[in-house]
Amino acid sequence: MYAINSDFSCIFAPLLGFVKINKSIPHNYYILTAVLIALMCFFNSCSEKPCELECLNGGKCIDGTCFCPNGFTGENCSTPVDSLIVTNTDTIYIVTDPCEDVICENGGICLNGTCDCPTGYMGDLCEMTYAEGLEGTYDVSVADCQPTSYTSALTAINSEMLSLSNFRDFNDSILLELVLIPENDSLLVNTQQINAGGLEYLVNGAGNIDIDDQSFTLELIYELFGNIEQCVETYTLQ
Repeated sequence: MYAINSDFSCIFAPLLGFVKINKSIPHNYYILTAVLIALMCFFNSCSEKPCELECLNGGKCIDGTCFCPNGFTGENCSTPVDSLIVTNTDTIYIVTDPCEDVICENGGICLNGTCDCPTGYMGDLCEMTYAEGLEGTYDVSVADCQPTSYTSALTAINSEMLSLSNFRDFNDSILLELVLIPENDSLLVNTQQINAGGLEYLVNGAGNIDIDDQSFTLELIYELFGNIEQCVETYTLQ
């Protein structure tokens, strides 16, 4: 019998049925052999199943399944895994691990080259607490109260406490303490007595932090001589 594992045999082997190679063997034997080879080639070519998804990153589709090079996985080889240099089907693939040079701090985990920080930490490498990362000078816009805009500074006292100066444009020496609650990106303002311009205010409230934008919003309640004033103040880092 003739080999059927090459395109050459599949194309030319059937023709041998019409050629008398060995006169001691009946001609019908060659014809039968050619027919069998042709049928086997036909069914072999038709049995290859296509892959539902295109194989990516050098993956090869074999009988309906993507076979991925080392460094990639998934139904269509779209998901990178930790590998560097691998070979597949005589081709060398160089796969760069995006987390190779990324060292996340404070328990952060590198995911596809970016640090996923635990609660309470921020920064490219999770190197800062929320309190440290929020420090700075802010532009403030105010709804429902006066003044409607001013600047204020936020300073970290510790990992859970912040000090806000010049809030409501009083002056830099008047401070409002904020309690940081990292678990839900929120702030708490416990009731405090603030002396400003010879007047005594009672101030309390709460707020929310947008860590990605390094901004926060406070809803504060000011009480003066029994009168209540509610203000929504948005702080945007300069």
